[in-house]
Amino acid sequence: MKRACLLALSAGLLLSQAPPALQPGALTDGSELLPTGWRIKPAGLQVKTGVFPASSSLSADGKFLLVVNAGTPASINVIRTDTMAVLSNTPIADAWQGVTFSADGRNVYVSGGSRNSVFEFSFSAEGALALSKEMPGAAAGGFIGDLAIPPAGRLIYAADLFHDEVLVFNPQSGRVIERYKSGRRPYQILFHPDGRSYFVSSWADASVYQYRTNTGEEIGRIRVAPHPTGMVLSDRKLADDPAAPPLRLFVAAANTNNVFVIGVDRNDTMKQVDVLNIGFSPGQPAGMTPSALALSKDQTRLFVVCSNVNAVAVADISEARSRLAGFAPVGAYPASLRLLNDGRLAVTNAHSDSLSVIPQITDAALAALTDQAVELAAYDPAEVAPQAPPVENVIYIETRAHGANFDRLAKEFTSVAHFIPSAPGSEGLQWSLAGTPSDFAQRLRGRPFNAADPANQPPAGTLLTNARQAGLTTGEFGPAVPEALPARLPRLTIIHLAGADADRMLGQIADTLSKSPMWNKIAIFVVGETAPLLVISPYSRRAAPITGMFYNHSSVLRTMEIILKLRPMTIFDASARPLTDVFSRTVEVQ
Repeated sequence: MKRACLLALSAGLLLSQAPPALQPGALTDGSELLPTGWRIKPAGLQVKTGVFPASSSLSADGKFLLVVNAGTPASINVIRTDTMAVLSNTPIADAWQGVTFSADGRNVYVSGGSRNSVFEFSFSAEGALALSKEMPGAAAGGFIGDLAIPPAGRLIYAADLFHDEVLVFNPQSGRVIERYKSGRRPYQILFHPDGRSYFVSSWADASVYQYRTNTGEEIGRIRVAPHPTGMVLSDRKLADDPAAPPLRLFVAAANTNNVFVIGVDRNDTMKQVDVLNIGFSPGQPAGMTPSALALSKDQTRLFVVCSNVNAVAVADISEARSRLAGFAPVGAYPASLRLLNDGRLAVTNAHSDSLSVIPQITDAALAALTDQAVELAAYDPAEVAPQAPPVENVIYIETRAHGANFDRLAKEFTSVAHFIPSAPGSEGLQWSLAGTPSDFAQRLRGRPFNAADPANQPPAGTLLTNARQAGLTTGEFGPAVPEALPARLPRLTIIHLAGADADRMLGQIADTLSKSPMWNKIAIFVVGETAPLLVISPYSRRAAPITGMFYNHSSVLRTMEIILKLRPMTIFDASARPLTDVFSRTVEVQ
């Protein structure tokens, strides 16, 4: 059992003492424990970048790798590929995922994200980067994402994420000269090799569209699966299928564990020809989050960034039927990858603020890398869920209130001090209610967006929707909470408390429920952005046991699923350490 192994490791760290639980950070085996409860130990050379390296681009001669850091502060790293030395870190007002070189290699274009612009930089033969100008987008409120330039062309095609458009910039005038409608939340723009059309993956439409380059006219679309993101084209002929279309378009679907293979014929007709599953095991729940793709030089291998599980999948695509060959471990939340000219793989790790540079992966090396990646993964399909606590009704309270009532309840019931949020803010809430945040939320980390955005959908719904699909009664309240809760509680109730009155409402809810005839069937989980976590129930132990590993948002979700007899939604709640140890089999608090 992987959790048992990690607990054994923590026991070795703690020796015979009983200090607080293991914390995220470096472990004695050289790996790093993340707040999610997963470990990383990236292969290859690790190069420090700026904050949240979201994308990268390789110069035509292969001598320089540019890394765009989309965090705060935003910046661009220029890295020499022979030594992997960082030559410069150029500040930029804002940046997101778009970066591309001009056809002659003398200029670099970077998306300005919420600046609603495209930045032009000059680029010298020695790798010197200098800002030339900022080109504004077409409409207020735009958010510029991916950038692409047609083969041998000069115009810049830019995805305007929130206007659902592709903008065409003339770099000579610095102006937008065309605006073409696209699917909802255009993610990546990829040109056909002939330059006469381009493909756009629509983050919110579960589809890929094809458009005429000179008019923006839609000439085709194909539905794949939720959250199509990264794409790559292969024109390699397949010896085992002479009738195969001349092009294969590989599309990562981030809300699944799959990469879809689309055949594109000479008439630009698109047809699905294969699906590649990149899960660690067959039938595994969602969570691999495939998001970026790259091809080997001979186009026989496909490299797939698996963002949430901190790995790159390697697939054999030499034949018509693609085959998963293995994995390579990288840093936390890989976001982009580039194949360097000598066959090394360069992967940006958005949450580690680093670049993993992995030597050319031979078959022998891949076997060892795969063992490392699987061993680091917390998910174990053979793990059996523990016995459920003796309660039936779950109340989940999300609050930032830590007042007098919170402190009183912490003394009367279980206060879990060794609670580590899986992620900050709204991301943490998604970990505890959806199994994992949407890739949309993670890619836009720290940026304001509408929670109801059509692209902000987690891979497997939420605890609320899954409970309803299972036929359970549910309720949701907040931030305004009724003075009196229903006399007969639903099996699952979610309450959001906010504002100056939150602590008073928390105390009122707890007092009301403790006097309810249903009290002996209730478990209340009070979760905030910081420790402690409260578990309020007549069965909750007054002192939470300290046994090595910490608890996190996923722990809360897994415990609620066990009580409600719901299947895990993702590999993260499936692999989480549940809070069952904080419950007694008999009533402890009347």
